[in-house]
Amino acid sequence: MTRRTIRLEIGRIVFDGVDPGDRRRFEQAFYAACESGLRDAEPRGALRDRAALDVSFGEGASPEAHARELARSIVRMVNER
Repeated sequence: MTRRTIRLEIGRIVFDGVDPGDRRRFEQAFYAACESGLRDAEPRGALRDRAALDVSFGEGASPEAHARELARSIVRMVNER
């Protein structure tokens, strides 16, 4: 069985509205959600060298909820043709 490797390089995440005190919670949830989602990803074709996501978030959600939604958006992009 061949082991698949997915390499995700994110140069910058701009997230307006995260309280500086919540940054670590956001980062931890984001990394965990990306790891989980990308582990099971089924890439379909080549990804662009650079891609941009524009994700809207509802107000009042926790930093963890925002991080998980961002990670889901990245996984969806990986799974698209």
